[in-house]
Amino acid sequence: MLAYKEDGEREAGKVLTEALLQARREISKHLVCTFVPIPSNPKSVRRRGRDFMLDLCNQVAIQSGDKVLSIMKVKRDVQDQSKLNERERSQNLVGAFDCTPKNLKLLVKFPIILVDDLLTTGATLREAQRALRQRGVIPIGAITAAHTALFRGN
Repeated sequence: MLAYKEDGEREAGKVLTEALLQARREISKHLVCTFVPIPSNPKSVRRRGRDFMLDLCNQVAIQSGDKVLSIMKVKRDVQDQSKLNERERSQNLVGAFDCTPKNLKLLVKFPIILVDDLLTTGATLREAQRALRQRGVIPIGAITAAHTALFRGN
């Protein structure tokens, strides 16, 4: 994952794209949906020179026929999640995301699927879901390319 995320390694990107496609098929093979990627911190996007989750979503959408809307924004700085436990992750992300209101009308056309790279505790996806619900949009699910042993299925 880091090879693609940090270095843009194409082969790693293909593996992640295939993992997301498989997860996408679990939701529905026939329903056209809109992917909403979980945003990276703007500093990370500048450092990498790209939004890797948006890139992955676009690759998956090309193959699945789905749409992509990059409407989720990071509202405030958060700590690096990698060193935090489940409780700390949830606290760290409270109020961290918001949605771009001008695009929300487009969401009504297709069911929403949140997309993230890694599921650890679910805190990031819960916060993203909260931000969407606050704007009146309820996602039908979420997909990730991988999950850690910390994820307990809650």
